[in-house]
Amino acid sequence: MKFLQSSSLILLFVNLSWKSRVLSFSISSSSSDIGETYTFPARSGLNAPPINLECQLAFNQGEKWTRCTWVHSFEDVWAYDNREAFVMCSAVHESDDRQVCEDQGNLVDDIYNGGYNDPTQNPYTQYDSSRLQYLVSENSCGLTIQSPHANDTGVWKCHVNDNNPEGQSTTMWAQIDLFVANQSMVTITDPDLFNNPGTSIEVDLSSSTVVEVDAECTAQYGVPPPDIVWYIDEPSNTVDGSADQNIQSDGSVVSSIRMSLDQNSMSRYGIRMTNSYFSFALGCYPDQGDYFESREDNYKNPAEVLVFGTSSAMAVTTPVVIVLVISLFLSQL
Repeated sequence: MKFLQSSSLILLFVNLSWKSRVLSFSISSSSSDIGETYTFPARSGLNAPPINLECQLAFNQGEKWTRCTWVHSFEDVWAYDNREAFVMCSAVHESDDRQVCEDQGNLVDDIYNGGYNDPTQNPYTQYDSSRLQYLVSENSCGLTIQSPHANDTGVWKCHVNDNNPEGQSTTMWAQIDLFVANQSMVTITDPDLFNNPGTSIEVDLSSSTVVEVDAECTAQYGVPPPDIVWYIDEPSNTVDGSADQNIQSDGSVVSSIRMSLDQNSMSRYGIRMTNSYFSFALGCYPDQGDYFESREDNYKNPAEVLVFGTSSAMAVTTPVVIVLVISLFLSQL
């Protein structure tokens, strides 16, 4: 008899557990209308289109959501409470739709507000949560990001609670990887101008008709990854030919160039000699298409290395000048 009672209790427990699982709601999909890939990110800036994040919900009869929460963390950025910095927006009713987020994260210290813990002053966040608006309906938990910023890039998680009339309230979550355009920064990495800022490239055209100029440029933080453009003296004076370009595992882009330099190419690029000596700046800048307000913005962030050289062109003309001087002198005798 005890065995039958125990078996009945076990079956009842299993049945209730199965029933609870069956009645649990689910997040059927999670998506962003733009910016879901690294190569095609959402645009950034005051005039950029807003980003709409959404978790679609599948409820059973009698269920509805009771809390819709979005969380975005800043990787490797630590807040005043010694936790990883994050923003958190929670809606509790459909009437919260289109309302501005009341940030419950830890970017701002309410007691010691300002300074490093002020998101408008913190260089690692510079985050304005008033750009975030709830986007909720009966069957969706969403968030709109106005005037997207590069710091919106990262993982966004939606957490949804339901009322579950047949049992305990359930919390489900899903995440979206979001990418927002960020302007790339370039540096000359060969020669290493970071550790040796005074380094230059020296070439000698006095003993050969052509020399090779080698350099490397690295672009970091760019979303989308840029094409690196090489130029001489002015960004509009681009170098002909192709350079090897590769995207590294950390997302940086490395471009290596080998430029053949001779009298013809010097003339084409406007490199002038003075007393058998010449110099020019070999530079690079990141081209990220039309993701930013003006293509000229790319030119504000160049990296350059100076190239110094000697040439035999003037030396070749020197005997001719001497002969002419001697001839003139003899003709006057």
